[in-house]
Amino acid sequence: MNYKGPAYSPTTNDFPALDILCAAYFGENSDIYNKLVIAEQKVRSMGGDATTTRDPFLISIEASLVSADDFGYVKSEIEKVLEQAKTKPIDTKLLEQTKMNFRNSVIMSIDNPTAIAQNLSYFTWVSGNPESFNMYYGMYEKVTPQDIMRVAQKYFVPNHLTVGTIAPTETVKF
Repeated sequence: MNYKGPAYSPTTNDFPALDILCAAYFGENSDIYNKLVIAEQKVRSMGGDATTTRDPFLISIEASLVSADDFGYVKSEIEKVLEQAKTKPIDTKLLEQTKMNFRNSVIMSIDNPTAIAQNLSYFTWVSGNPESFNMYYGMYEKVTPQDIMRVAQKYFVPNHLTVGTIAPTETVKF
C-alpha cells in the first residue's frame, strides 16, 4: 500500500513523524506485526517506510502474504491501524522508545568515514545543505503524539492510495 508523501522540508517535521509512525505501528515490535506475522501467520514480513527525497515520493506499508486469499483481510487490518493513528494519540512510552531507537540506529550507522560521507552527501543532495543531516535528526526529538496524528490524517487518505501487488496468479481478490 503506497500513499503520496511529502517532499523533504527543513521547516516541517512530517518526515520524522512519518518515520516514527511507520516504525511504531508497522515495525517488528508493533501490535499488527505480532498479530499478522507471529500469532496468525498470515504475513511473512511487514513494515512501513517514508522515503526522504527532494521531490514528493511514496509512503509505503508493505506486507508479504503467505496466501493471496488473505489480501482483503490484511489490507483491512492495516487500514484499521492507520485509522487508529489518525484518531488516537500514540502511547508516550512507545513514542519515546521509537525516538530512542531512531537516534541510536543513526549513531550506530555512522561509525566510519564512508558512512558519514554517504549520509552527508545524501542530505546535501536532498536539501543543498550538509548541515541538514543534523537538523533532520534533531527534529525527531520534537515529534509529539499530535504530530503523529496530524501526518496520519494528512497523508493516509484514500484518494492518495495506490495498491501494488505481486502474486503468483493474475488476479487478487480485493
